[in-house]
Amino acid sequence: MRKPRRVRGKLRILLRRRPLLSSSSNMMGRGKTRQATIPINNVNIVLYGDDYGLQTGPQMPPKLWERFIFPRLRELVSFIKKNSKARFMLHCCGGIRPLIGKIIEAGVDILNPLQPRAKGMNRKELKEEFDGRIIFHGGVDIQYVLPRGTVKEVEEEVIDVITTFAPFYIFSPAHNIQADVPPQNIIAAYRTAITYNPFTK
Repeated sequence: MRKPRRVRGKLRILLRRRPLLSSSSNMMGRGKTRQATIPINNVNIVLYGDDYGLQTGPQMPPKLWERFIFPRLRELVSFIKKNSKARFMLHCCGGIRPLIGKIIEAGVDILNPLQPRAKGMNRKELKEEFDGRIIFHGGVDIQYVLPRGTVKEVEEEVIDVITTFAPFYIFSPAHNIQADVPPQNIIAAYRTAITYNPFTK
């Protein structure tokens, strides 16, 4: 596979269509290559989505993930950081707590969406284990609180999420807001996020 390279102040990224797993350990299957050219100075955050988790935990044993997925994630993050000043943000749903240490080791700066009802994703435990090593993004429950909770429950959830993760935190629901979320709960969530300051009593 040809290496991505810098071209006149821009990132030229080669994206290869390939199978998830191949007969070789480097996962480099055959496939077509396409190019995307990105002005370096215009990029603040590179968002990459690759779901490794289910509601019940990782989709594969962590040792297999570390063997087949981790090297390519680390390579991608390294390339972005060598060729830009962008932060690297990973979107990864589900119960991925056993993988977060290696995700940090790969160089990921921001982790989204922090699905709180997935196995192992208790926010206070995540804060205790990974505080200061990665920026958390998300965490407001979309499986019960936003769609079915009262306005007060939504406000309490937002306050708890911000209080727990601050200061290394970017506010967001734990995934896209779905059609079953009442408008008043959306308003309550963002109004609380804007007005609540965890650093004042």
